[in-house]
Amino acid sequence: MKKLPLVLAVSLCSQSVLAADLFIGATLGNQWSNTEISLTEMGSNSESSSNMNAGIRAGAIVNDTHRFTGSYTRSEAVDKDFADIRSHLILASYDYLVPLTDDGKVKWFAGVSAGAAAAKSDLLGNEMTAVLGAQTGVQYNFDNNISVELGYRYLNQDIEAKSAEGSYKLDHTQQLYVGADYRF
Repeated sequence: MKKLPLVLAVSLCSQSVLAADLFIGATLGNQWSNTEISLTEMGSNSESSSNMNAGIRAGAIVNDTHRFTGSYTRSEAVDKDFADIRSHLILASYDYLVPLTDDGKVKWFAGVSAGAAAAKSDLLGNEMTAVLGAQTGVQYNFDNNISVELGYRYLNQDIEAKSAEGSYKLDHTQQLYVGADYRF
């Protein structure tokens, strides 16, 4: 009798997955980060950096209104004093899709993301932290298989790395991106 709720839950989840449309895609965009850099020899400075990012993603759309996505995004910034800093984001996201047109080709989406961020610097080494964020944007469906979107994402990621050469602190990141997906 104790197994009945578990069997019902597994049955409902498997039916939802079977009814979902799976997709794969890619993103390309720009990100802005607020950083504080302190070098032992040169003092400290706070700055906003801007750099390109690229990513891949895969996921499922359930009932045309719920989207679940797993993504990986990489960016690289070159600071004149700090060599290069590479950022890697691995995120799980949920979006709620709202049709804006009668035919459903244009949709607005809003959602949340959670995951992990890794920052790698030649001078400071590697640092990892948890990431929480939110995103919104507009999606256009060309047909049943191909869609593009324009999105904005805010990610709170408190990365702090220290070494004998100095320290690096990243408070948050904002991203503006274009994505393309193929549904199958």
